[in-house]
Amino acid sequence: IAIEKHIASNLGYAGTPDLICSFGKTSIPGAIDGSRRAVIDFKTGKPQAAAALQLIAYAGGSSNAPIGRMTCELKADGEYNLVVWPAKEWFGDWRAWLGALSLYSWVEKRRRPRP
Repeated sequence: IAIEKHIASNLGYAGTPDLICSFGKTSIPGAIDGSRRAVIDFKTGKPQAAAALQLIAYAGGSSNAPIGRMTCELKADGEYNLVVWPAKEWFGDWRAWLGALSLYSWVEKRRRPRP
């Protein structure tokens, strides 16, 4: 569907997911309601828990949310490990992302000099 396509959310954030794709007629693990779409981010190291929030921000900022989320760990030997972030955590991760975004906005607002 898209490779390195910039997305901008009306919630005031933007990003560039590595890949938004469709798995044809196959429902993917970790997708909501049997979705065949996923956002995938490639990592050169083991994916950290924060990747779940990065991917939820991409998914929520795309016009196809909610969709599956995956991280592809690229290994030095040419192998890879695909991590599927569970569908049951989608809405909890979305709430966590919105909380982080809200806190960031709150801090930035107070960092600016007041008139």
